[in-house]
Amino acid sequence: MKRLLTGLCAFALIVPAAIGVAACGKQKEETLNARDVYALSAIASVDYLNNLENSNSAMLANLEQAARPDSLSESSVQGIKDTLSLFDDIIKGGKIDQTVSKNTSSDPLFAEYNFVMNISVYDTTFQMYYDEIETKTKREIEDEKEEINTSTTLSGVMVVSGSQYEMFGKREVETEGSETEASIEFTTKSKSNPDNYIIVSQSVEQENGETEIKYEYKIYREGTCIRDIEVEIEDENNQIEIEVEFKDLSTGVLEKTKYEIKKYGDNFAIEYFDNGKINLITATPLENGYTFTYSNGFSETINF
Repeated sequence: MKRLLTGLCAFALIVPAAIGVAACGKQKEETLNARDVYALSAIASVDYLNNLENSNSAMLANLEQAARPDSLSESSVQGIKDTLSLFDDIIKGGKIDQTVSKNTSSDPLFAEYNFVMNISVYDTTFQMYYDEIETKTKREIEDEKEEINTSTTLSGVMVVSGSQYEMFGKREVETEGSETEASIEFTTKSKSNPDNYIIVSQSVEQENGETEIKYEYKIYREGTCIRDIEVEIEDENNQIEIEVEFKDLSTGVLEKTKYEIKKYGDNFAIEYFDNGKINLITATPLENGYTFTYSNGFSETINF
């Protein structure tokens, strides 16, 4: 799946949080926005669980550069590259296309569901069979403003490479005048290993042209949380800033990594914090990657 799945296990997790930035203020697109979140949450979660169970994640194995700052390992640089390419995709509008239709499948695995979502990411297509039910809509007038509260649930299944994954989602939207608050929780669970699952939580606040999205992604292996990823996205006057924080609990020792990315003209300014160490990087886009220039003056080309 080209760039998107190159770093999906660790870094495409930010996409579901950011996919609604451009459309967040448009009430008529609220359902579409939620489906985009469901779609990429499902893809990212399934791919991660698949890699978790097969334990064959691949990492580009370029040689370490002597002049690169010592605090930046090869895996750190590849991670920054993957996060950056996804941030660039967000600014350009993302690479997801999802359509929903009535389910006509006679396969006993899917026949019970009313809908099928075809999710295309770059040149790969997935199908999620599901039911989505509007469970509650409440309208009331408060301070001469109409307040609308809507709650929706989703349940479904996705099959990837012969493995089945259960999907559960819940969405709540509160609209009052020009203010909108929305939250989504989405759980993906492996049917063959039900103690391996991922919980996605997203909250969105939109007011007076400003959008703030907070997002958390918890990854469980054998019933224990091994990674906690938090994302905060701010869009003010079409200037997008993303902050990503990773907490790795898999070794029993808390390790923290944090990124802050801003776009200036054609270049990106990146602040990378790793267990108390700070690195500053300027990234210049190329046709097939980026040139990274570090604060010590050293530059290198990082390919997709």
